[in-house]
Amino acid sequence: MLSIAYADLLRDLANKEIKMADYIMELRKLVGTRPLIMPGANVIILDREGKVLLHHRSDMDLWGLPGGFCELGETVEETAAREVFEEVGLTCKRLKLFNVYSGEKQHFKYPHGDEVYNVTVTFMEKFEMNKADLVTSIAEKSGLPKKDSEAALNAFVTAVEEGLTKGEKVVLVGFGTFEAKKRAARKGRNPQTKKEILIPASTAPVFKAGKTLKEKVQ
Repeated sequence: MLSIAYADLLRDLANKEIKMADYIMELRKLVGTRPLIMPGANVIILDREGKVLLHHRSDMDLWGLPGGFCELGETVEETAAREVFEEVGLTCKRLKLFNVYSGEKQHFKYPHGDEVYNVTVTFMEKFEMNKADLVTSIAEKSGLPKKDSEAALNAFVTAVEEGLTKGEKVVLVGFGTFEAKKRAARKGRNPQTKKEILIPASTAPVFKAGKTLKEKVQ
């Protein structure tokens, strides 16, 4: 026969009137500190340089990946995206499965005595905007169809390329300046043979951020 407390818990779950934290507390009332199996997700967040974003947990004074336990009814992808947004304010768009961790090594005992066996689904997310993302963003902000937004973006890129090819600066006040910088021929050293070599003159496109852009990304 079900206990009254457990029957109430099942009823609340069926009605979806209980959140994960309350759910765990209710379970703890029934099982005490004995181990629970806890499904969850976290995310390896990489920037363009391959650096990993770590999140500081003040409750245990530890650094780790942003993530947490699944809420009732969530998919692990939804859990990963929600936890990243709640903990570090980033929006995941292209989660890729990295690995699933379970078993004895995932046993953890909290300072207050509660024990868990974590089943953690780890995803990877690279935070960079590709051309398709940029076209979508332009369409959303301008109200233009995606086809027209892509055409506008292509036209902008072509105009900048043509300007630099002619030796012109492309100046967008506040945003930044595109220009082609010439480098004179110079002497260098072959890193493998250590012999001195002549590096020929070259011209390279560069971008210098403007004041407004710098202030926005600080």
